[in-house]
Amino acid sequence: MKIGVLILGSLFKIGGYQVFAYNLMNRLSTRNHEITLIVKSSEFRKNYNLYEQLPFKVATIKNSDERLVKYFPYLAARSLRNFVVRNNIEVLQVVGSYPAGYVATSLKSPIPVVLRTHGEDVQVDKEIGYGLRLDNKMDKKIRKVLHSVDILVALTSTMYDTYSELGISNDNISLVPNGVGVDDFNTEEKFNSISIRNKYNIKNDIPLLLTVGRYHKKKGFDAIPKIASLLKNLNVDFKWLIVGNETEKIEPIIRSFNLQDVVTTIPAIGIQQDKYSFKFPGDDLIDLYKCADIYVFPSLLEGFPRVILEAMAASTPIVTTDAEGCVDLVEDGVNGFISNKNDHINMSKNLAKIIKNPTLMHKMAASSRQKSYQYDWNIVVDKYEQIYKELLAT
Repeated sequence: MKIGVLILGSLFKIGGYQVFAYNLMNRLSTRNHEITLIVKSSEFRKNYNLYEQLPFKVATIKNSDERLVKYFPYLAARSLRNFVVRNNIEVLQVVGSYPAGYVATSLKSPIPVVLRTHGEDVQVDKEIGYGLRLDNKMDKKIRKVLHSVDILVALTSTMYDTYSELGISNDNISLVPNGVGVDDFNTEEKFNSISIRNKYNIKNDIPLLLTVGRYHKKKGFDAIPKIASLLKNLNVDFKWLIVGNETEKIEPIIRSFNLQDVVTTIPAIGIQQDKYSFKFPGDDLIDLYKCADIYVFPSLLEGFPRVILEAMAASTPIVTTDAEGCVDLVEDGVNGFISNKNDHINMSKNLAKIIKNPTLMHKMAASSRQKSYQYDWNIVVDKYEQIYKELLAT
């Protein structure tokens, strides 16, 4: 099949949808599909050297910068339609309902359109001011996009329900989760855990807690120092690493609790790249997952928490909240524990339960790994292939 993938952000700004898009395209191309990534002209020029090294084609469309799309989406839509027709693209995979989905549906598409949203474009939380749809004009635009595509991919059952509440027919919704390269996280393969612990000044007998993600209010990272303080009061030794863009923003809170010796923030660990390939996530981050004893995620809202899935693949117990997205991956008492959102006391107690019970930790670690297999990229890509084939057959 000739498949176009439209992204109007940057593929190289590490986040959930970028990891998804790269892995989907890369794996589809290995199955002999002809993949073309379609991006903004300005984005292609900015990261030309990176795009030129991708293992699939990259093309650009005109008039697709943010301001033009906001007021004149038909200009970019016309450019996209001309490209699709000229290059005999058979199906269009769109990532994000705005701006990419807005452009793809502003003019009637000559080919089937599959949309995979990425959370902020669909989910709304007024309490924390999260979601593009909080703006009434944007809400109307996004609703129109959701009703205009052929298939809308729901990452979780809770997202499926959200689409249904927005009036999308079940016939136009397909439940397909994010994927993970389970074999990349094989804990039986040798890796130097001692050197990794030494790098971050962690003794071998100290439990390592890990949190990965960019700083955002919805992630709940501001609560980590409070949870750590409560855990310390339970006479538990630990070291907590928080990895991601702008995580240093919580350092003043860490200092206010006098926790600099046990809680450390680390800048995001970027893309692994060599001359011929990219890897999302890279080995440095994978090894850190494999080193961790518990993965902690105090989130308030998620679309599909890729980081939890990656931790599961690395055989790590999960301690998280009952936030949308998180509860779709963690089975309370099986591969981790779930606390109510903002229940810092219960979350600290759940961490202590696992740390003080090595048998429980081992059992939950094995359950995490086992549950991760159902999200292996091979299975996920099979489902996308099936969607495309069924659309082309109708």
